[in-house]
Amino acid sequence: MYLYFYIDKIETMANLTTYLAEYVGAFFFILAIFCSGGNPLIIGGALAIAIFFIGFASALNDQQIRDVSAYFAAQKLKPAAAKNKDLVELGQKIYRGGIADKGVPACAGCHSPNGAGIPDQYPRLQGQYAEYTESQLVAFRQGTRANSTQMMTIAARMSDKEMKAVSDYIAGLR
Repeated sequence: MYLYFYIDKIETMANLTTYLAEYVGAFFFILAIFCSGGNPLIIGGALAIAIFFIGFASALNDQQIRDVSAYFAAQKLKPAAAKNKDLVELGQKIYRGGIADKGVPACAGCHSPNGAGIPDQYPRLQGQYAEYTESQLVAFRQGTRANSTQMMTIAARMSDKEMKAVSDYIAGLR
């Protein structure tokens, strides 16, 4: 199916999220937003993929959305690693222990120690592109992504360097 090929190809584009190996419930949620006329991906600067998804998703029924979601949930993540060696230690510290003096909780508390997330509650972060994760943290801080009060509060307490460090660390999680 064309969508599968297209999504696999965008996995290599740094500022777009990777849907491969996402939980069925999370992908179903994203497709359901598109089917209802919403557009969750414009936040990440992915206007082209958003337009594609709106056209694609609007034609799907609930069973087809479940089928597409199951397909992506069954995919394997491609190997990745943190790229900025200078920030890895800070990123790991934030992910695993948070930033106590700023009231920033550990990412691992909700997204799990290996970044696998908690199905239908907290999304998988492991292997997510650093640029995408950072853009989402910035969007939460600026209020342009407002679907999680918790994440908006957390991001508001983080510096640009802290966001960049934890985003790069997340990209290498497995």
